[in-house]
Amino acid sequence: MDRRAWTEQLEATLDTDGDAVDTGFLRVLMSIAPPPGSDLPVELVRARAQAALGDLDAARKALPDADDALDHPDLHRAWAAAATDLAGRGAIPNDWRLGRTLGLMGEAQAERGEPADALDILERHVHAALGRGALPVARRGIELAQAVVDPPDPGAPRLSKRRRKLAEAALDRLQAELDAASPPPVDLPDDADALLADLGADPEADLFRLHAALDRWPHRADLLHAIADAWLSLADEPAGIDAFARHAVAFPDDLALSIALGRRLLARGMGAELDLWLDQRFLSDPSPAVQAAGWCLHARARLARAALPSADAAVDRALALVPGHAEALALRDEIAAGR
Repeated sequence: MDRRAWTEQLEATLDTDGDAVDTGFLRVLMSIAPPPGSDLPVELVRARAQAALGDLDAARKALPDADDALDHPDLHRAWAAAATDLAGRGAIPNDWRLGRTLGLMGEAQAERGEPADALDILERHVHAALGRGALPVARRGIELAQAVVDPPDPGAPRLSKRRRKLAEAALDRLQAELDAASPPPVDLPDDADALLADLGADPEADLFRLHAALDRWPHRADLLHAIADAWLSLADEPAGIDAFARHAVAFPDDLALSIALGRRLLARGMGAELDLWLDQRFLSDPSPAVQAAGWCLHARARLARAALPSADAAVDRALALVPGHAEALALRDEIAAGR
C-alpha cells in the first residue's frame, strides 16, 4: 500500500463520527505503515493513530508547535485533528490556547476559500470548547461555522451538497449539546473593580465572570472593554466588538456606553466599523444630544488622521445641534492647536 492510500485508510478508520475506533484494524494498518518521512500531514495522521493506540508520548512528540503550524496553512486540518485527538485523550491541555489556535485555523481556511477544511476545523473547535465548558467560545464557533455553510459573500466558495448536509447535521448536534450545557457557577466579588483587578490568566474563564458582572453592573463600560479584551486575547476581536455593541444597543438611554464603543473602535483603528456604528447608533437618532455626540466622535476620527477641515466641520455640526456642547468646544481647541 502506498503512502497516500495508507494515509487515507488510516484517516477513514480514525474519523468515526463518535463511534469507537476499531483499534484492531488500526493495529493492522500501523503494522504496514510506511517509514516515517518529512510529509508532515501524513505524520500527523500517524500521530493520531499512535494516540488512539495509547502511545501518547510518541503522538505528542510528533505534534508541531501551534505557532509553527499556524504559519503553514496546508497543515491546519491535519494539525487540528491531531491536536484535538490528543487533547481528548489528555495528552495535551484542552485549554483556551488550543481554542485560540483552532479558531485562527478555521478562519484562515475560510479566507483561503477552503470551506470543507474550515468546517472540519471549526467543528473540532466547538467540540473541544464544549468539552472544557467554554460555552461562549463554543457558541461563537457555531456562528463561524454557520457562516461557512451559508457565506454572506455570494462569491465565496460553496460546499458540495453532500458536505453541506453533513455540516448541517453536525452543527445541529453541537447546538443541541450547547443548549443542554449548564454554565458554571460564578462567584463575584462585592464590586466590579475587584473583579477587573483579577483578570487575565484565562480569557475564557474571564468571559463567564465578566458577563455575570455585567448583569449586576450593566452600566460599567470598563466591563465591556474587559469583555472585548478577553475576546482579543482569543484572537477574535469581532466577537468582542459585537458583544459590546449588543449591550450598548440594549441600553439606549446610557449614551456613555455607545460613546465608549465608538472610542474603542477609534483607538483600535477600526475606521469602517466606527463609521457604521456612527450611522447606526448616533447620526440616525432623532435626539440632538445623541447626534452631537456622534459628530464629536466623527471629529475625533478625522483629527486622528490630521484631517483638520473635516474635523472642524464635524464640530460645527455638533455645536449647531447642541450650542455650547462641552466636548465639541474642547475639540475645537484641539483642532486649533493642531493647525
